[in-house]
Amino acid sequence: MRYLSDDWFGAAADAVSAVADPLPRNVEITIQQVITGAPDGDRTYAMVLSGQSVTLVPGEASSPDVTFTQDWDTACGIAQGTISAQTAFMSGRMRIGGNTNLLVEHHDLLAEVDDLLVDVRGETTFDA
Repeated sequence: MRYLSDDWFGAAADAVSAVADPLPRNVEITIQQVITGAPDGDRTYAMVLSGQSVTLVPGEASSPDVTFTQDWDTACGIAQGTISAQTAFMSGRMRIGGNTNLLVEHHDLLAEVDDLLVDVRGETTFDA
């Protein structure tokens, strides 16, 4: 399935919601991703950490805590691990808005959430 396609959103949402173990601590964070220039047009979705669970929601969040904005190539590079989010930000390829302190405060938890998508990444293609 192609990255950010409707099939990908479905598989990613299933992957994060099917986790048997709850998050190790109770949090309330909404992280919105805005990807411009995707093959099917601009795509927006939110990763919502609420209580001890995670959901992935296509579309714009009503009040995201943090928003990442990047183009298609940058998003693919980050998703594939060929570019770090830090490098993308420092080189101006990604913009971050909102309460960035939440990213620092919960960086270990956010890494665990990212790990929930490892199987989905293995089935994902990144072609335009």
